[in-house]
Amino acid sequence: MTQLIFPNITISTETIIAQYIPHDYFLEFLTSGKYYISRKHEFSDIREKNLPFASMIVPTEAQGDNYRPIDWVLVQKNELKRQELAEQYTQNANNLGVSCWTKYDGEDIFMWKEYAKKYGVCVLSTIEKFLSEFSSTEIKIHCVPIKYKGYNFSCDLIECLQRKENCYRNEREIRFYFY
Repeated sequence: MTQLIFPNITISTETIIAQYIPHDYFLEFLTSGKYYISRKHEFSDIREKNLPFASMIVPTEAQGDNYRPIDWVLVQKNELKRQELAEQYTQNANNLGVSCWTKYDGEDIFMWKEYAKKYGVCVLSTIEKFLSEFSSTEIKIHCVPIKYKGYNFSCDLIECLQRKENCYRNEREIRFYFY
């Protein structure tokens, strides 16, 4: 039986979600009857496929979309933390299956342009309906709305997987991790 994990998050399973996908992927889905779940390390966006470990060397403080260094003494103290996080990420996160959706509040030109490119399809569902498709599997599913706070040393691996840079905030992403 599928185990659903909602880590300290209050989000209704009736929330309408959308996935904007290229037309060819949708046709492949219709023909094969199989829904492909990506691995995080397979993402095409280099900023998404890995955590930005290089920028995490210097702890930062968010100021809108800009970040500034705050304390060089912390750099030395946190280098081991950064290395540990990088190791955990490499060993664990790349093996997670990931399905990225957006909270649907109506048509969104940004999502069409970014994810459906020339020709695409917008698939609508609810969290509950999407998850029900996996009810007969022995899989754990971690469902989380993404926080657009960037990455820093206060994050552990799980929290880092629930974050993105602030510049992505228009996505209103709800992410499903499968393991």
